[in-house]
Amino acid sequence: RALFLAAALMAPLPALAQANAAGSASAAVVAPIAVRQIADLDFGVIASGPGQAGSVTILPGVAAPRYGGGAQQACSAQGECPVPHFASFEVSGEAGRSYAIAAPASVVLSSESGVSLRVDGIGLRSASRPDAGPAGRLDPAGRDRFDLGGTLRLPAETAPARYRVSIPVIVTYS
Repeated sequence: RALFLAAALMAPLPALAQANAAGSASAAVVAPIAVRQIADLDFGVIASGPGQAGSVTILPGVAAPRYGGGAQQACSAQGECPVPHFASFEVSGEAGRSYAIAAPASVVLSSESGVSLRVDGIGLRSASRPDAGPAGRLDPAGRDRFDLGGTLRLPAETAPARYRVSIPVIVTYS
């Protein structure tokens, strides 16, 4: 038996079929995308009618606010109060690249005394692609701008105060 095993080990083995292939690796490095705030979303100074709920809508890219229900602009002359306006942001990065914008659909503003108001219907509009919603394309210099607006909801008997909130926005290449 040992002799048979030794003979089997010394016998030539049949050739095995062999194939080779090579893969590759690659990487593309682009300029990082960045976003910078230019202007805050400001609903201005609002008077709320007694016993009436109201709203103020500021659309992205549209200068004039819309007042509804018991809400109205508190100042009649320009210069007496801040002019209501949408928020604006500047985006920079790799020239010609498309990007997506993420922002919450709604936020809650609070006063120092803890009273809160809701802003909903938050919308986005880029300068490069105004009808594309939360998307844009960087120009040949690697820049673009987008605006953010929304609707402030005022319950009846809203307490006079200054209301604030931070609205996070995120931009990513798409």
